[in-house]
Amino acid sequence: MYDWNTIVLALHQVLTPISIIAMAIGLVIGFFIGIIPGATATMAVALTVPLTFSFATAPALMMLLAVYVSAIWTGSICAVLINIPGTVASAATTFDGYPMAKKGQAAKALAASSYSSFIGTLISGLILIGLTSALAPVALKFGPIETCALALFGLSIVSTLSGGSALRGWGVALVGLLVATVGMAPQLGEPRFTFHSVNLLSGISVIPVIIGIFSIPEAIGLALKRGTMFKVPGKITGSPFLRWGEIVRIFPTSIRSSFIGAALGLIPAVGPETATFLGYWAAQKFSRYRALLGTGEMDGVAASEAASCAILGTCLVPLLSFGIPGSAEAAAFEAGLMIHGLRPGPALFTQQLPMLWVLFLGFILAIVGTFLLSLVSTMISPAMLRIPPAVLAPLIIVFSVIGAYGLSSNPFDVYVMLVAGLLTFLLQILGFSPIPLVLAIILGPIIETSLSEALAAYGGWHGLGISLGVHPIALAFLAFALIAFALPLLVGKRKSFEAATEPIVESL
Repeated sequence: MYDWNTIVLALHQVLTPISIIAMAIGLVIGFFIGIIPGATATMAVALTVPLTFSFATAPALMMLLAVYVSAIWTGSICAVLINIPGTVASAATTFDGYPMAKKGQAAKALAASSYSSFIGTLISGLILIGLTSALAPVALKFGPIETCALALFGLSIVSTLSGGSALRGWGVALVGLLVATVGMAPQLGEPRFTFHSVNLLSGISVIPVIIGIFSIPEAIGLALKRGTMFKVPGKITGSPFLRWGEIVRIFPTSIRSSFIGAALGLIPAVGPETATFLGYWAAQKFSRYRALLGTGEMDGVAASEAASCAILGTCLVPLLSFGIPGSAEAAAFEAGLMIHGLRPGPALFTQQLPMLWVLFLGFILAIVGTFLLSLVSTMISPAMLRIPPAVLAPLIIVFSVIGAYGLSSNPFDVYVMLVAGLLTFLLQILGFSPIPLVLAIILGPIIETSLSEALAAYGGWHGLGISLGVHPIALAFLAFALIAFALPLLVGKRKSFEAATEPIVESL
């Protein structure tokens, strides 16, 4: 894993002019989308994937990493200036960031956000490199049985991605699995659900679906708003840099929140929106300045931003090691990897180790680039926030159409993107989360292919069942999957039982 020749080769690819240019483009894209209130980093990554088609693998990774990091990072700008988080990850930043702006300390609040985000993302990146390397020997032991069990475990977490309803999550996931079966059967080569359409013989492409799911509903939401959305400050005065004493002031909280966010990132389906509130809660309990939180205190900004950004690296650990995306943003990032021939999981360590180190080093470079961009972007932030939604919504739709069409120059992919987007908008109105749909579409082919290989290798279901005894890793993941499936049902029954017995207790 730590082969210096491989690392030097990866560093050479990361530092080529085209890679640096690609990263710079990604930083700007992530900045512009991250600053739009209500937009998501997932949408930013999904829209960027088609832009990488003309790049080689290394520059494409650099661009995707830059968007992935900067879109989450710059969401704090809206939270500070207009009290509306640019992304959900910056929700808790409004508690102290906006009060600081009202006191004329917007520049200091944005600087505290930049410094604490840098600390959190850097710690997360170092954990990503170290922990992924440590898991490499385990991942290399994966065969078709382990791969299938792991994918089933990944599918079992849809209940935690469904916005509180396990049944709704599983229902949406079943739709995703059905979509994943469209096309030619991997083993028999027979067409399934193609309805005699040539466009469906190769299946439904993941990229147009992801672009539609994460972009079209956002564009529709923006289009429903009129005029300028916010009262934006005329200009920001003050230095974008913190003094040494101010850095020392926020450093303990930044470190604490960084490890909280990094730990949460290792848990699949826990996104930065959870980390931001937990980091702020920890500051309320342990910060030296906890009495000032909520009144415009830098420590509150640091607590939120360090935690939400620290999740960025560690949520890639389950993705790169086992192929399970740790968050919605990681799921969109996985689609970008797959389009460039990189299959997350054990194969990365044996077949594409140089590209894995390109990803590691590119992540660190994206952190530095985003930090510098966040410092120099302070002055132009108010102007960006004055762009009316009537302009932003059509731009998002245009880029979505270009991205879907650019995949294979096939208008059918545009139709797929639009249908996926409209379906997602309808699902959100009905209270369903679209994330299980994405996860099922990605994991469905993996489950089917690995299960077919395992059945062929062990002579059917009977032989496969007997052989599970010598595959402890597969048994462990199957046990985790059963627990993940059963736990929401048990919790639901317990709540129903408590609700039913409560009137009896009150009457006694």
